[in-house]
Amino acid sequence: MGGTMRATRRPAAPVMPPDDAGPKRRDVIVRPVPLAMVWQGPGSPHAAIAVPGVSLGSGDVLVAVEFATVCPVDAATVRGDGTANVPLVLGHEQVGRVAAIGDGAETADGARLIVGMRVVWSRRIGCGECDACRAGSPSGCATAREYGSDRLRRGWELSGGFATHVLVRAGTAIITVPEIVPAAVLAPVPCATALAAAALEIVAEATEVDGESVVVVGAGLVGLTIAAMLADEGARVVMVEADAVRRSRAVKFGAVSAVCDLTAAAADGRVIAAVVDTDGGQEAARPHAAVRSHDAVVISTGAATGGAITIVDRPDPRHLAAAVGFISNAWYRFPFERLVAERYPLERLDVALRAASDTPAVRVGIETASR
Repeated sequence: MGGTMRATRRPAAPVMPPDDAGPKRRDVIVRPVPLAMVWQGPGSPHAAIAVPGVSLGSGDVLVAVEFATVCPVDAATVRGDGTANVPLVLGHEQVGRVAAIGDGAETADGARLIVGMRVVWSRRIGCGECDACRAGSPSGCATAREYGSDRLRRGWELSGGFATHVLVRAGTAIITVPEIVPAAVLAPVPCATALAAAALEIVAEATEVDGESVVVVGAGLVGLTIAAMLADEGARVVMVEADAVRRSRAVKFGAVSAVCDLTAAAADGRVIAAVVDTDGGQEAARPHAAVRSHDAVVISTGAATGGAITIVDRPDPRHLAAAVGFISNAWYRFPFERLVAERYPLERLDVALRAASDTPAVRVGIETASR
């Protein structure tokens, strides 16, 4: 079960056509009519809009959302933390099934897509032309679009995961996922799981982890996933988490111990090969003065001697592929499904978002498949 899980193949980044471009477009009428939940700013409830017709360009895919989860970024946005390009459709953690296909649409590894396939897709849509995109790293694309973050626009109303369908645009990395894996486990893969895979890649490239002590700060979904990934690589994982309820979960995800601060983590005198900080809110546990973020991982390698600091906040297609590979073989060994403790229908999205801020649950789920 161990061994490396890092993806070596870099999926190609096709050029993303503009909204109204392309000689070959396919107009699709969907029944029941797709609905998207539109958010207009702090204090405003979500409003459902109907999108009866979808125009698919070359490489576009219409996906029926099976299940979505509320990322801390979504909850923070609704609370008014930071800025948002309103109106927009939030949500970027979801799994779904292909409902309609534009000309030439394919998976990240070049396989032909077929209606009914179960898929996840990347958060960002690179331009396909810049140096970063051509290198397989759209995380560095200056003009990339992002699901659940871009402003609502005509022709791309189905742009976020809090909807019955998402119009997955050309240039997005799409990866098929196994039927056997629970939807609640797969939904966070484009964000939390892929971010964990990106963090593991950096740690493994910087230092040997097999048999070494690695400290993970924060027992949220990203932290628990990194702990499980590191444990599979043979690392001795120590979890640092201030909250007792979250701390109690750590051992089930591969940690050898869970403590409340870094001082306790180093109490046994072992050399710490790396510190992976997934929780900007735990000031007392932080090994450095990094920028606070709801969706960033800060990695300190050679932590005992004040080594290199790396911040990871945008996974690339190869990390999504690695995340799918990991979760497909780990979902039954680690209790990921139990981390989605509360679930709400799409029409109760506002209640779900409030619950995501108030509940000790790691993730809150949004069910859309029953429509």
